[in-house]
Amino acid sequence: MLSWNGSSAPAAANQTRINAIFAVVHDGRGGVGELDRWRFVVSARETGMYVNAGSLFKNAVEVCDGLTASAAIQARRDALVSIVLATISTEAFINELHNGAEAQSGAAAPGWINALGYMLGEAEKSRASIESKYQLARFILTGQPFDRGVSPFQDFALLISVRNLIVHAKPQDAKVRRDADGKLVWVEPNIMCRLQGSRVLGVSESLRNAASTLGADTIVSDMLAEISTHSVAQWACKAAAGL
Repeated sequence: MLSWNGSSAPAAANQTRINAIFAVVHDGRGGVGELDRWRFVVSARETGMYVNAGSLFKNAVEVCDGLTASAAIQARRDALVSIVLATISTEAFINELHNGAEAQSGAAAPGWINALGYMLGEAEKSRASIESKYQLARFILTGQPFDRGVSPFQDFALLISVRNLIVHAKPQDAKVRRDADGKLVWVEPNIMCRLQGSRVLGVSESLRNAASTLGADTIVSDMLAEISTHSVAQWACKAAAGL
């Protein structure tokens, strides 16, 4: 997360800084914690801090990978679990990054660690959005914020919107309608249109069959059921990993 697996110099510098934070928090002596392909699976020893973002993300991916073998109803449940866990892992990561930086802050610490700990702390006090926290962390670590209009931040922001809709919204209908070419497309709510525009979500075969059988130009379905798919779960995991 905060994508440091590329080959660019800023990415390498970011990884070094993040490793420094979690290594010191891990055992208090600068030992290097285990860093696997799922990100920051750092074991706690007698002293230090439990870091759970990697475990949450790993669970999201494992649930997603098992979807193809699941029955239809169970697959929807698993897809929803994967989507929510992937999003929670991004929240856990930025919070643990804050705690790790704060634990190392002090007169002897590099300025960027003090700045990271302090600014993320202030963001938490002011109840700043998770998107704002990632922008702050990115700026402190690299000197540049994320470009909001492109991936990975664009996908991340959309993922947070999906999560908020799942967790906070009231039950909501989702509507498809035939366009000028006779193709069924999502028209309501806006989040379905955004997922469609990002090529994350299409109109399911069951909805197309229903429209054909009924001869209908408009079909209404359960929004939560329609986003609980393998394709959306895969995208959620990639969006979380892409930061």
